[in-house]
Amino acid sequence: MDSPTQEPATTVAPAATDEKRTATPVFIVGFPRSGTTWMMWLLAKLPSVVALQQSGLFHSLRDFERWWGTGHRFSNDAGAGTSSFARMTDVLAKEDFYRVCRPACRHIFETLAATGDARFVVEQTPENLEFEETIRGIFPDARFLHVLRDPRDAALSMRRAARAWANEFPGRPIHIANRWVEYIGRARGLAASTDRYLEVRYEDLKSNGPAELARVAKWMGLTVDDATCAAAIEACDLDNVRSGSDLPAGFFGKGRSGSWREGLSQGDLRLIEYIVGEDMERFGYEREHPRSKEKPWRLSLHEKLAPLFTKVRGKWLRMTRGPRLAATHRSEELLYTQRKNAK
Repeated sequence: MDSPTQEPATTVAPAATDEKRTATPVFIVGFPRSGTTWMMWLLAKLPSVVALQQSGLFHSLRDFERWWGTGHRFSNDAGAGTSSFARMTDVLAKEDFYRVCRPACRHIFETLAATGDARFVVEQTPENLEFEETIRGIFPDARFLHVLRDPRDAALSMRRAARAWANEFPGRPIHIANRWVEYIGRARGLAASTDRYLEVRYEDLKSNGPAELARVAKWMGLTVDDATCAAAIEACDLDNVRSGSDLPAGFFGKGRSGSWREGLSQGDLRLIEYIVGEDMERFGYEREHPRSKEKPWRLSLHEKLAPLFTKVRGKWLRMTRGPRLAATHRSEELLYTQRKNAK
């Protein structure tokens, strides 16, 4: 058998090397504005832990995975009627796709772990709930820590954040509530598919921080004493991190539980509780609006207008396709000329 040094440069590393690791990856997930950043800061204060905030690694891999799994029109047309034509999914099965991606992803995590001689690499990206299947395919030993927060507080915080700095957060209560339900559904599916999953409520961290942090550490396989957990909670007090952070203006809210009682109108409260109510109650959050089980007129109107808006938007895009393409081509020509003249 050839030795590893004799294999072609394009050959994937052998399985033994592929599975080698120096640290266990722990992915903090949850609905945005639910305390995932705070959870990351807390874990980063514990020994043998190094943290990575919103690396964007799996957002980047998403385009690669789409390319691998999507049929390509020109290639399909060129291969029509020929038995030798193959799609990328025929050449590279899903497990092989993960095996190809794994060495690069593991290298990133192992290098980060080596900087702090850590046993655990904690990565915080709320949206990683959308990529959990890919994450588990690349990191079979991955752990998922789901941070939950009262959806009404999360909605209020997201709306404020959407207004405070440029981001992709939805700002309307209907969209925020529907997205919360979507994320809870994803989390429910993740919990059913792996035993490396744990939920922690933001409100429990606020009211009983040291004990909750110790519970998370034990789940990770990390032994810490009460004093270490208490010191982490104190060090990551909101006032302390707010003054020493370079995060965007408006990133930090009040951080209080129950702020929605002053920040949400009765109409918004009813709308949000109607959409998220059943899921909300499963996690111990009680409804407050007396009519939250009756469908609000705003939601009925939205459901009637949404298809019409989609139809009108589609028609407008078709009608303006020519001018928009011309503008795009003109812009690309100008950029090309600028780059050429700058040389």
